[in-house]
Amino acid sequence: MAPSLKTALALALFCAGLTAGWWFAGYLVSTAPFASSRAAAAEQSGSSAPVPSSPAATLEARLAAIMSAVADSEPLQRAVELHDLLATATAPELATLWPQALSIRDAQRRASVINAILERWITVDAAGARAAVAPYRDAFRKQNIITSGSAELAVARAWAELTPEESLAEAAAQPEQLWASLTGRWAIDVLFANEPLRQLELLASLPAGKVRTNLSQTVLFRLADQDPLAAEARLDLIADPPTRAMMRANILKQLAQTDPDAALRRFQELSPDLGRGAEGARVANSIFSATAGKDVAKALAALDQVPPHLQPQVTSTVLAAWAKRDPVAALTWASEHSLNVAELIAPEFVGTKGLVGGSMLISQAYEADREKTLAWVRAQPPSPMRDDLLSTGLSYGTTEQKLALFTELSPAEQASVAGSLAGRVAGENTPRCQQWIDTLPSGRVRSAAVENLAGIQISRDPQQIETVLESWASGSDRDSALKAATDTVSFKDPARAVDYARRIADPNLREDAFESLASTWRHRDVTAAKKWLAASPDFTAEKKATLLRQFDE
Repeated sequence: MAPSLKTALALALFCAGLTAGWWFAGYLVSTAPFASSRAAAAEQSGSSAPVPSSPAATLEARLAAIMSAVADSEPLQRAVELHDLLATATAPELATLWPQALSIRDAQRRASVINAILERWITVDAAGARAAVAPYRDAFRKQNIITSGSAELAVARAWAELTPEESLAEAAAQPEQLWASLTGRWAIDVLFANEPLRQLELLASLPAGKVRTNLSQTVLFRLADQDPLAAEARLDLIADPPTRAMMRANILKQLAQTDPDAALRRFQELSPDLGRGAEGARVANSIFSATAGKDVAKALAALDQVPPHLQPQVTSTVLAAWAKRDPVAALTWASEHSLNVAELIAPEFVGTKGLVGGSMLISQAYEADREKTLAWVRAQPPSPMRDDLLSTGLSYGTTEQKLALFTELSPAEQASVAGSLAGRVAGENTPRCQQWIDTLPSGRVRSAAVENLAGIQISRDPQQIETVLESWASGSDRDSALKAATDTVSFKDPARAVDYARRIADPNLREDAFESLASTWRHRDVTAAKKWLAASPDFTAEKKATLLRQFDE
């Protein structure tokens, strides 16, 4: 770009970011021709532009050059240019530039100028620089929420990076403050950059506390990328046992991802001390999940090393990782080893007390490959387990695939899942759900589907309840819709829900609706629920007594 055009664009960019006043914008524009011509002359001669002799002219030239550097979109180049331009700046010049730098609106460019000014200012007048940043550092430390892109944040970060030892000591002295960990992180990133072992040695010299713990976590994870076992060896820097246990699991997972054999050897070393709590579950889950992701055969062969109390969880962990790559092989292995595939949980997290949670293994298999998984399930002999496995498949595939799969279920299973299937189909295509229900014969399956669809329709537009009810034919369909209305309305207006329950013709369904209403009302306002129940003609004396006892439990 031609020097004159570059300078003009730079000045326009900077002036657009100024909030200090239009006088400065006008001032810079008036000096632009001088700066451009001087830069052009320097380029032609191959030498640096001469520095005007008067202090005012020197400042003008420096300002114009700084604005040109600020316009450079490449951060590293911008930093180099700013450093060179300010290499001879005096303290008074820096004090003049300071408010203008803070007025730049673009956060990244403002930070570049702030950093460059402070770097020079500390050299020529450390006391003056400290006084200039003090109001911004104080404001930053008082923030309850760190504001990204603010001038206070930029100043605090620049100062921490330019005075890392001092800033780290300040942070360690006030570990509970919000700003402390962030300041410490900026400082330690400058000290021994890319040398996590030396950073850990420095952190070990700090007093134990939140700052040391937070910074140690950051550095340990960096070290784990290079040497997981070295990172694990320095977990003594983490004082909190649960945090240390979680970090160990994560670090050993990284080890298993790069060196499964080393991770399994480490598991053997740790296994005698792995109790029934969260730490043992997390370590086992992390190592075997990552190992199975790399080499299933190796993970299966190592199952004998696992303590008995962790065997079920670790086996499920390996199968879950296997199912993502080859669901049929994982399901076949589980079946051949007499495991109930319909009940196996694929561990995804471990609670604080060691309880394992996650999705079903069969669900992960369907997610990995619906068609292959479904073919394997269909090949199983008829049984309640097969029905369960087929029902899980109703969550996957297109609407038509779900409806077709529904026909393969036993009548009992159809009645059990018809409502939930209606909900899924209605969420995808309500008219298609209505068409499907119209094909169902009267009975439990149709009633469950109608109730679920009517509930969805009422929830979408509560003002159209009567319209929804009238859309269903009188008889079992209308009763099912009234049951849906009772349940839906009871959460916000239980007294109104009573009217819908009373309109249900089928006595058994009406009784179910009233019992459901009583339970909902009890949790919403037990006093009002008791008053209603005591005066209600809709319950026998025996039923009232039973419900009132439940209310008091």
